[in-house]
Amino acid sequence: MATKKQKIPPSECVEFEVFLADISAAFINLPSDRVYAKIKDSLRQMVEFMGADRSTLGEYLPGGLEFWVRCSYAVAGVDPIPLGPVDFRSYPWINKNLKRGEIIYFSSLDELPTEAKTDRESLVKLKQKSNVIVPITMEGVLRYALAIGTIKAERVWPQELIHRLRLMGEIFANALIRKSADEKLRASEAAFSSIFDNAPLAMVLLDRDRRIHQINHKAGDIFSITESPPEERRFGEAVRCIHHRDDPAGCGFGDYCRNSCALRRIVEETYQTGEPRHQVEANLTSRGEEGEDELFFLISTNFIGRPEGRELLVSIEDITKRRQAENRSLKLREELFHVTRSSSMGELAASLAHEIKQPLTAILSNARAGQRFLIPDHQDLNEVKDALSDIAEDSSRADQIIMRLRQMMRKGSVKPRPLDINKIIEEVIIVLQGAVEKKEGSILLDPGADLPPVMADRIQIQQVILNLVLNSLAARGREIIIRTRKAEPGMVRVEVRSEERRVGKECRSRW
Repeated sequence: MATKKQKIPPSECVEFEVFLADISAAFINLPSDRVYAKIKDSLRQMVEFMGADRSTLGEYLPGGLEFWVRCSYAVAGVDPIPLGPVDFRSYPWINKNLKRGEIIYFSSLDELPTEAKTDRESLVKLKQKSNVIVPITMEGVLRYALAIGTIKAERVWPQELIHRLRLMGEIFANALIRKSADEKLRASEAAFSSIFDNAPLAMVLLDRDRRIHQINHKAGDIFSITESPPEERRFGEAVRCIHHRDDPAGCGFGDYCRNSCALRRIVEETYQTGEPRHQVEANLTSRGEEGEDELFFLISTNFIGRPEGRELLVSIEDITKRRQAENRSLKLREELFHVTRSSSMGELAASLAHEIKQPLTAILSNARAGQRFLIPDHQDLNEVKDALSDIAEDSSRADQIIMRLRQMMRKGSVKPRPLDINKIIEEVIIVLQGAVEKKEGSILLDPGADLPPVMADRIQIQQVILNLVLNSLAARGREIIIRTRKAEPGMVRVEVRSEERRVGKECRSRW
């Protein structure tokens, strides 16, 4: 903008450059809590150096819709600009030009253009006679404005110093941005520490040498560590506390603890690969006065950036009680399955006895016939051979019936494995054949071709088929057809059909 100009000697320019360098050096490594005090002191020095009366630094908030005065200094007898928000409506022309990146300076209010009428009225209220306002942009965004002016008398501003004031503003802006970043970092660290310390999971921070840098309350309980921060202790040494909490210095597992501990292995693999792990189950053994106990943990590992450098965050969830409860529940389910199978076998007792009696009767009959064929006057070795062959065949038949009955009545844990569903159904049909015939019915297997193996427990699948057939018999079905077919991908369909209704069941396959 047009205004009166004044040139200053080169020596004064050099002096101002030295002044800027001193101000800049003062902000290097300055603690963030002293930034505002140092800015105010620098504003004082700038006012004294340039023969002004008042200087102010303000900030445009994100979005540029609000402007706040952050620091202000005035000589004795002059009021500083109050800290806080400034109404843009009082300075529309100044605000418009600052947002364009233009430096505003005038030696007298009379130099302001006609369109700055509202701005002039507001400056009169502030008793401003001359002023320089410098916009400070950071990465292309208007962030701050630095102003210096006179109240007692008008002042002609040297052109050489006006543009150098932008450097002064950038020094202040960088200091404030660094202060804001430091405060956000401290707030983030405080929030992290609060969450870390009070997390329901055990959490440990490890440095690159596997030393424990920080440990929360839950992890302290698990690892029997009371000091915070812990003394120079490696993660591997702390794990020994889990293996034997009463004697961390000697858990009693020797090389096993050092080389085969699942928790150590997961952490070490994370260091070696650099890849985080999520919810990996680790099974440890603890040795106590009453013997060895199994401990179960869910482990997650991830590298995070920290002020001290890159560290490994290890979270540990003790799921021992959950696993113990699951094991108890599994045993109860197995007991229930066994009772159900026993009940089903009780219903089939009569037909099973009849089914077993048939081969036993045939064996007895063939044995007596063989005895007759060995009488000296009526010896017939061919008949004896045929009788012995029949005995062997009937014995094998009885053995298969008893073996399948024992398998279905067996008491044990659930062990999924790949199974041929057609073969399983054939075994059940052998056991049920007598019961079906007793009700003057028939049972037929219509097997599907090229069925994938079913990943399941043999006893549970047998129980399902058994229940379906018994339900069909109870529905007065005389002809029962068991059909197996491929279903949707990963599924095998087993269908038990009687004359009057249909009962279906699907078995999932992972093969």
